[in-house]
Amino acid sequence: MKLNKYQELAIRTANTGALTRERNLINAAMGVFDEAGEAVEPVKKYSFQGHELDKTKLKKELGDALWYIALAAYCLDLNLDECTSYKLENKNFEELESNIEILRGFYLSNDKALGLNQNLTPLETAALKFQTAAGKFNADVLYLTPRTGASLCTTLYFWAIFAKECGLSLDEIATENIKKLEARYPNGCF
Repeated sequence: MKLNKYQELAIRTANTGALTRERNLINAAMGVFDEAGEAVEPVKKYSFQGHELDKTKLKKELGDALWYIALAAYCLDLNLDECTSYKLENKNFEELESNIEILRGFYLSNDKALGLNQNLTPLETAALKFQTAAGKFNADVLYLTPRTGASLCTTLYFWAIFAKECGLSLDEIATENIKKLEARYPNGCF
């Protein structure tokens, strides 16, 4: 699925008529942060409580987080293509997924230089980085910083890395999220 097509379909279910862009951006910031926490929960249970990794819950929560990322991009007059080209030129989820390893290598070299906690598994690292990026985006919205768009793009990047570490296809997450939204809101906006 094309990134912009996902965004177009997702925005059909947003409350863009009743809320201003500013209010929707606040909603998106809170939503991304909330969904990041919900997506990290199955990893915590898997890593520390002996549960199986619940990929169904991960797929649902990552889909919900992607919806809020799409809403935030819309509020900032960005499209998801622009968000990914902030890091690399990617026009669809497959291209984004295939280029993750390039950027991942860059961030891993930074992790070593900065002294990343070596007790973390790659899955735990990805989960915490996604949650941290969502928190940074949330703070940028709170303080209306000029880096709000860039931090949203970084959040999308770490969302993609986290999904890949979970063994989930980015396209599959987006497609299933749209199916859920279309079933819930067949006429568009809730």
